[in-house]
Amino acid sequence: MEDQNKVMGSNLCKIRKIRRLTQKQLGEKVGATAATIGNYERGDRYIPGYLIHDLAQALDVPDQFISDSIPSDIRRKDIANSTAKELLQKVATPGSWRVHEVSKQVQTLQLLHELLKEDYEELMLEEDNDCDEVKKIKERIFYLFEDLSMDSALSD
Repeated sequence: MEDQNKVMGSNLCKIRKIRRLTQKQLGEKVGATAATIGNYERGDRYIPGYLIHDLAQALDVPDQFISDSIPSDIRRKDIANSTAKELLQKVATPGSWRVHEVSKQVQTLQLLHELLKEDYEELMLEEDNDCDEVKKIKERIFYLFEDLSMDSALSD
């Protein structure tokens, strides 16, 4: 989560500067203090989802430019001279959004895999009182994690 805070904060800071706003000016637009905006930009505080939308509107950029990443084909001058709608049109080339979404889904599954790995291993080793249904569920989980591990190895 901390890494995501840093990414969002960095994106927020970059876009705010491109739009030539101070932290105070941006804060006034969204009902926050300059200190709060500074905390968000440094990644010291998590930006709530509703505020990501408000910040994006105040900066006139798509929400995902703050919450995810600024697409590599979007340049500084694009952000400086375009509205959120125009920026979305620039990144909405056929297939690019799908690739981005699949990438996010794979990252989410990899994170879940890491978080549940120890619990999963413990569950698989525990055999006391396993009925056939539990054994089948464990087997399905095993194959799911195996597939996930293969996908993870391929994407690295």
